[in-house]
Amino acid sequence: MLSNFPVAEFNNNKSNTPICGFRLGLDKTIPKLNQSGMSYISAHLDTMMNAHDEVMLKYLSDKVIVIDIDLSISRNVNVTKNLQVDTESLKTAQNDLQKLEQFRDALKTKSEQLPQDKLAQSYFDKHINSVTAPINELKQKIVELARSESTKLDCGTLDFNLTVQQKQELHNNGKAAAEQSLSRVKHMLANK
Repeated sequence: MLSNFPVAEFNNNKSNTPICGFRLGLDKTIPKLNQSGMSYISAHLDTMMNAHDEVMLKYLSDKVIVIDIDLSISRNVNVTKNLQVDTESLKTAQNDLQKLEQFRDALKTKSEQLPQDKLAQSYFDKHINSVTAPINELKQKIVELARSESTKLDCGTLDFNLTVQQKQELHNNGKAAAEQSLSRVKHMLANK
């Protein structure tokens, strides 16, 4: 429970044998701007577990070889049909974001031109802040739409309907990671 990548369990202080670890998938998560209480707690737990793993990786850095196996695959033909919709949504979101940012900037400029009236300034600040939340939400939506527009897609553990080509891509990713691992083990052993 404390560790997602328990390399310390394989450590034998008397041996100089390298420890090889493989992690499936590259961490590409982007934190959400507005989190619920449950996702906030989950993020804290992930941070604690990752911190433990990172400390152990630094402690065993002379013995551990970590290889990330890329799980990105080409999109399925059925998914590609939805790409045009995503592209249009992305353009719309980018246009909306630009308009909101221009409006916010105009409010800020107007606010700076006001005489030093605290009441008027507080109203402008509230108005500016009310525009900031939708701007942040649109930025997050744009990031998600841009990711979905990519020609690559991350394979999940429950993706059972892969095409032959996608299966071959995963196989090639694993093979490349294994070759990289063996090369690094040979290099590590040669330097000891």
